Amino acid sequence: YYMFLQHTDTLVDKNYYENGLVYDKELVKHANALDTNALPTISLVEDHLILNFKKPSTYQIALKRPSDASLDQFFNSADEKTTVELPVGSINKGLWKVEINWRADEKDYLIREYITKK
Repeated sequence: YYMFLQHTDTLVDKNYYENGLVYDKELVKHANALDTNALPTISLVEDHLILNFKKPSTYQIALKRPSDASLDQFFNSADEKTTVELPVGSINKGLWKVEINWRADEKDYLIREYITKK
């Protein structure tokens, strides 16, 4: 009975069309990374996150803490680089989601990986 009196549906996003378009773009970027074998290598060495791109790339990198969004950190560069070394000595120990958006040869890419800082 209560469900019929409620005028909003929490399962339907108010911006479903716009969010769907963004999601479609992300799927294309992720497919680009997998289809062209363009995945960068990612390593955590002491207090640095090191990424090696296959080709010179501009990038946007997000380090996201699943348990606390206020600790999220963001890095980007409009300069094309093949190696990126980010200082992560100040981040808390534990699980982090690394989201990498990059562009190389006029093509966009996206991957999401998890790392654990010990």
